Amino acid sequence: MEQMITRIGASVLDRPSGDRTKWHRLVTRRRDGHGTRFLPMGGDLSRHKSNPVWLWGHGSGRNALGDPPDPRNVIGQVVDYDQQREYLDVLVRYDDEPFADSVYQKVNKGLIRACSLGALPLEPPVEVEERDEDTGKTVKTGEYRRWMLTEGSNVIIGSNPEAMALTREQSVAVLRAMEEDPGDVDAILRAAASADWPSTYSLDRDSAPTVREVA
Repeated sequence: MEQMITRIGASVLDRPSGDRTKWHRLVTRRRDGHGTRFLPMGGDLSRHKSNPVWLWGHGSGRNALGDPPDPRNVIGQVVDYDQQREYLDVLVRYDDEPFADSVYQKVNKGLIRACSLGALPLEPPVEVEERDEDTGKTVKTGEYRRWMLTEGSNVIIGSNPEAMALTREQSVAVLRAMEEDPGDVDAILRAAASADWPSTYSLDRDSAPTVREVA
């Protein structure tokens, strides 16, 4: 079974672009908060180039009720790729439909600056020891050296999905499940799912995608 991993990209770039287009930095070589790194040159772009969709909030999956994704979540298309050793940048052309245009206008104004990568690892990460840039300590990093780009998205805030703010309904459902049995993680996850958890993220503990922020 394929397991998609999501990673938060960098801010919208100030590179020159045409009408209704923006450059986004999807991948860098920086070690993320989960102790992993996607090497930009390790990305296979062929699958994405055959269907170069740009989404809103990874909105390509079914929700907890099994409903298909809303086609309005496709807000644009990647029209160019700049894959270098240090980064992977993509040029996005935004659609002019109302919802897509709303996102584009907020991106253009700088109100939405975050983007996120969806990728499938093609091989297990390689563990490397290196010096942490912030602490100076020796750390172990899992490097994904071969991976496949599946999609890119605009997102409002980059965060770990396990730390996402719950809606009121989700909060009530989760609290009730915790009161019944605080140690039953599966029941808590089911409660969150039944309360319309966002379809972007998997609730499977063993396959939930992780997210990182890149400054």
